[in-house]
Amino acid sequence: MTARFCRPTLAILSALLFSAPTFANTAADLQAQGLTPLTDDSIREVTQGNTLDHKMIGTRLVAPIYYGSNGMRTVNATAFGGRISSTKWWVENGHRCEISARTQQTQCGLIFKQDDTYTVCFNGEESCKWTFTVRAGNPDKLSE
Repeated sequence: MTARFCRPTLAILSALLFSAPTFANTAADLQAQGLTPLTDDSIREVTQGNTLDHKMIGTRLVAPIYYGSNGMRTVNATAFGGRISSTKWWVENGHRCEISARTQQTQCGLIFKQDDTYTVCFNGEESCKWTFTVRAGNPDKLSE
């Protein structure tokens, strides 16, 4: 390879590898893009009885979470160094609420749909840190 080819190629690769992800930072940003949060019924339809593969924005780590129809969710956080645990979840005033498996505190968030991916913006956080995709049912056999 010549130096003339290597420098531009390395610059492009560096930009792709080291640039910050281009996601909206807040719920207000998503709404400014014309997206609206899901309604209570839409949240239940997407969530209840399905496995949601949650991904922290900017990482490749995925935490599958099964949301049972009994108001319990089972979190497989082993990719994050955690464990498999179950906590409560519910829908309230346009928010999906749940007991955090990590902190045991209640967290509620707005959910926005962008194509086949959903973004969760938890109340009290400066930015929307999680996305998820939906897999029908409980294919990982996480408990209900």
